[in-house]
Amino acid sequence: MPVTSTHAGPRRGRRLRAITAALLVSALTLLALLHGHGRFEGSVVNAGDEKVYVARQGEGARLRFVDRDRAGTAYRVLVTTGSTSTRLLGRTGRAGAASRMVLRDLRSPSRVSVRWMVGERVVARWVFLVRLTKRG
Repeated sequence: MPVTSTHAGPRRGRRLRAITAALLVSALTLLALLHGHGRFEGSVVNAGDEKVYVARQGEGARLRFVDRDRAGTAYRVLVTTGSTSTRLLGRTGRAGAASRMVLRDLRSPSRVSVRWMVGERVVARWVFLVRLTKRG
């Protein structure tokens, strides 16, 4: 009787490890995507409440902050432009409702970093640019 050697066992093991790794990566990717929908959200928005990454000088930037789980959350905002920093205090309204602040006197050109903090923890970040208003 001839002896046949098969390598199906090691191949099957490699295939199983590759499938397991692919499933793990998929699960971690899904968790990362869902993480963006956590308790807090902070962003810079325009007058139409659309998120922006470039604001125009003279228009003022609107800071929007949401606590989806609790009402009346006290928070601090740190706005830095490299050479200057501004600290603001706020409190959310109802759970899930956006609270807003307006930043005025933003100088162009600048890169503005905004951090929202609850307690000592940074819970949201946003970076945007300030450009000169286009003349038309």
